[in-house]
Amino acid sequence: MPSRYTFSTPEGYALVRKTLRKYIPYDPHDYQLEGVCQVLDGHDLLATLATGSGKTGFYTMYMLMLVELSRNPSLCSPPYSHVPKDPAMVAVYPTIGLEEQIVRRASSIMCRVSMCPRKHSSQSLG
Repeated sequence: MPSRYTFSTPEGYALVRKTLRKYIPYDPHDYQLEGVCQVLDGHDLLATLATGSGKTGFYTMYMLMLVELSRNPSLCSPPYSHVPKDPAMVAVYPTIGLEEQIVRRASSIMCRVSMCPRKHSSQSLG
């Protein structure tokens, strides 16, 4: 039995796709699924894609998987034990407009995970 579950397998892809269906209203692109699984397996990811092609989805889906795995480590076998109890992520955006757009999208997804963000306003550090 392997010491750690491998997500970058057909079974791992199926598990991640099934898990994400609970939270997102669309099916991830295969390249997004592959990227998320690679990161879950401990690999770094550098994605260079056209505007609107799903770069934000990589870390949104990754975070959703971390939340799910923190709540249910036995989702896979052997259980996935490399997740903090309350996973968190910091994202930095080049413009306030993009930041606000992502906050709106992420808020609706995070509410499905029972992690509704508190209402806040963007502040410029300048």
